[in-house]
Amino acid sequence: MSALLTLVKIQFAGLINSAAKFGGRRGRAGAAKKGGAFNKATAADIAKKTGAMGPLLIFFGIFAYIGVVYGLMLYSFLAPVNALDIALALMAVIAVMLCIMFMFFNGAGFLFGGKDNDFLLSMPVSTFFIMLSKTLALYLEGLLFSVAVVGPSVILFFIKGFGGAAFVLRAALGILFLPFLPVTLSVLFGQISAVFTRGFKHKNLFNTLLSFAFLAFIMVGSFQINGALNALILNQNAFREFLARYLPPLSWFVNGAVNGHVLQLLAFVAAAVMPFLLVLYIFSFSYKKTLTMAATSNVTFNYRLGRLQAHNAFSALFNKEVHRFFGTTSYVLNCGVGILMSWGALIYLYFFAQDQVFMLLGMEPALANAVPALAIVTFAFLLFTVVPAAASISLEGNRLWILKEAPVAPATVFFSKIALNTLLCLAAALPVAPVLYLCGLVNPLNAALIFAVLLTLCGFIPVVGLCSNLLLPKLDVVNETAAIKNSGSVLLVTFGGMLLTMAFSALYVAFFIARPFYVFAILLIVIFVAATAALSALLRTWGVRRFLNM
Repeated sequence: MSALLTLVKIQFAGLINSAAKFGGRRGRAGAAKKGGAFNKATAADIAKKTGAMGPLLIFFGIFAYIGVVYGLMLYSFLAPVNALDIALALMAVIAVMLCIMFMFFNGAGFLFGGKDNDFLLSMPVSTFFIMLSKTLALYLEGLLFSVAVVGPSVILFFIKGFGGAAFVLRAALGILFLPFLPVTLSVLFGQISAVFTRGFKHKNLFNTLLSFAFLAFIMVGSFQINGALNALILNQNAFREFLARYLPPLSWFVNGAVNGHVLQLLAFVAAAVMPFLLVLYIFSFSYKKTLTMAATSNVTFNYRLGRLQAHNAFSALFNKEVHRFFGTTSYVLNCGVGILMSWGALIYLYFFAQDQVFMLLGMEPALANAVPALAIVTFAFLLFTVVPAAASISLEGNRLWILKEAPVAPATVFFSKIALNTLLCLAAALPVAPVLYLCGLVNPLNAALIFAVLLTLCGFIPVVGLCSNLLLPKLDVVNETAAIKNSGSVLLVTFGGMLLTMAFSALYVAFFIARPFYVFAILLIVIFVAATAALSALLRTWGVRRFLNM
């Protein structure tokens, strides 16, 4: 049991340590051993030395914000009709969906793609314990997010006098076992993905498309949530029957926590834990075989006579960046999701939400003049999530020496990474102004100014992203997911950009809301152009030295 606990500590420390600003050259495997034995203090030491809990707390705060906002909204809708059991069920569904979104498509990489797998398998512990330690690390991450999402609603219901302390204890017990559901699904998906996509040439593209389909499903559901809540108020019993028939574990959780049915709560615990242990036990017998299959592939060479083509250094590097981006699911999900969100918002606005927007503008005429600024703030917020350049250096990993020794100028390497990020930002930004104009929300002048501001922002984001990654590189990661998912440079650019966006919003409200929009737009254009020029000059001097000294 002590070996299992140590493995769980190491795996969880490795999971959060990937977000650290600086890390040692040893990976999880190196951190696990000291003199040929387990070092139980290593995991805690890693977290203390690197400060890796910071990014995890940031995500915890984001999920807690989601939990508070949705909890208050559901309480305001459902408390008057005495349907808080439905509110708790919906918050549990949101928690499970968010956990699935975070770990579902990274499960295969974490379980089967770690560089420490060979070392772990050589230890005197069973394969079942190795799989269990990895999945429990995922469980701990899911538990933090589940507490952040569902916890605020439980506290809110308690403060409002619903259920008392016994309700809180029963709900806490249910939340403790809630993450086992998405973890089990992620293990199943990871096993299936590792086995059935072996040798499939475009398996990463398949996973990426599947991930985007899943995110699109979540976006569509979030757009329809108000109508769904109104339907729930009118059909409470139908929803409860739906839960009992098609999602019995969630029904048991709600009935156990809210109505005090202890047996149903215990049934939920069993329904969460038993499939988890069963899946691990079954797959542990084939874990070594699956690792071998995931690490190897059958390659067939079909040589054909054709014309020999030559490309310059920039084209070769740019093609490599494109293939890496679209060939790595976690790269697309963490550094390109803003494109999908931008397109989704524009499609929803054009086809479904024009009447609601004009109704709102009719109720609040002052908002009509603020629409251009609001559009810039909203889509700038999304553009700051499109930052592949902020992870592009870290993804080179132990292959960085190849770029450094190649007869290619560092500026060419930088430009290839910036070019990909710029094109992706343009894909998200270019449709904004035309769609707003077609919807009748802005006039041609304001549409042109919105276009210009977002265009300059598309030049600023890649440059600041690359500077951030040069400042905070992470070249000793266990796998590509670790370099992307919780990268310090990605977090710095994304959340720093969001803070910058909020600062510009406050600046507009304080000084420019009564002025013509073009004054605010020209100020933003000047700021972004000047910042881009300054950072580009910094890349040509400090950036080159930093790159060559890595």
